[in-house]
Amino acid sequence: MGRAAAAVSAARGADRRLTVCVTAKMMYPPRVRDQQQDVGTYRALSPWVRRVYVIVTSPGARVRVSHAGNVVALHIPHGPNAAWRWVRFLATAWWIGRKVMRRRRIDLVMAAEPFAGGLVGIRLGRAARVPVVVHIQGDLLDLPPALVGRVRARAMRWLTLRVARRATLVRCISRGVVDACVEAGLDRTRLRLLPIRVDLARFDPTRTGAEGLRVRERLGVAPGALLIVSAGSLTIHKGYSVLLEAFARLRKTMPGVNLVIAGEGPERSRLEADVDRLGLGNAARLPGWMMYADVPALLAASDVYAQPSFDEGIPRAVLEAMAMARPVIASRVGGLPELVREGTTGLLVPPGDPDALAAALARACGDRLLRERFGEAGREAAGEYEMGRAIQQYAELLEEAAGRRAPVAT
Repeated sequence: MGRAAAAVSAARGADRRLTVCVTAKMMYPPRVRDQQQDVGTYRALSPWVRRVYVIVTSPGARVRVSHAGNVVALHIPHGPNAAWRWVRFLATAWWIGRKVMRRRRIDLVMAAEPFAGGLVGIRLGRAARVPVVVHIQGDLLDLPPALVGRVRARAMRWLTLRVARRATLVRCISRGVVDACVEAGLDRTRLRLLPIRVDLARFDPTRTGAEGLRVRERLGVAPGALLIVSAGSLTIHKGYSVLLEAFARLRKTMPGVNLVIAGEGPERSRLEADVDRLGLGNAARLPGWMMYADVPALLAASDVYAQPSFDEGIPRAVLEAMAMARPVIASRVGGLPELVREGTTGLLVPPGDPDALAAALARACGDRLLRERFGEAGREAAGEYEMGRAIQQYAELLEEAAGRRAPVAT
């Protein structure tokens, strides 16, 4: 071995940072650098994590590999058929993961969700004899049968528990998820509470006013008109059909109010049909997917943020809205009551109730002083989830799972 090669080998041996393989049946852009939330987190973890290999699905992915800093994304093309996507991900992610494990020194496998990602992650961890962390980020143990069907709700609960019992550690996104896991019989000593995080410098309401005005101009919303915003995947779990029903009721008494639901997903055609059926016209806009860098400006353009979900952990978008000093109207489900403090940072309503949601929106839209009070309290509350503190906790979780740190009680 030459001196240069020997020096590189020695440097790698001296680098004790972790190398992590992440399995996640979630949608990423074809270029990983455009997935700024996760990439930002992994980059912030670089003092503890040398490399992150992320196995994900991507619509129209033309390349199998993309890079961003310490992140290497291994893309699986996203097909049109749901059942085929599931099977394809399980088979392809296993094949890709095994190749990565053979060619690289992987210290830890991390499954971003307990279903497809969890099944593959547990198998990879066992095959390579490395620890596995599984993330539970929502009410997966108590999904509403009316929403997903009784058989599917039971199957998802069974699968979540099966995967979680085989994990080294389970990351829970909220205290409510921890309690649900314990009630379901999971070992509390292997559960770790790690909420989401927010970059308070990026989501700073004092810096984005002009950008908010430009967003309004692009969307065709007048500078003084009231604007309700919601952002997330267009899935049935997010309750956007309920939000449109509530918005139609609100428009009867407040005809000048506007609504923007930003995001992309399988419910788009149904939501567009709802907009037509309810006669909302241009008052309700579905602008599609947007770059994460544009989210602060979208929130700056808003007057009220709505989160009408049927099930949730602690959604990042709500925390970001609070950091932007926006009042939040949300469903009383999952970890949302831990984040949205009733009557202090926003209002909570029963999930699936368009009348209650319309009434809460009307109260917030009709009272500027109330919006300001909720917004100021929300900005202060968001400080509890500051990025730096959360990244340190994340690093401690990974090092504990890899056997490099003593256990931390939840």
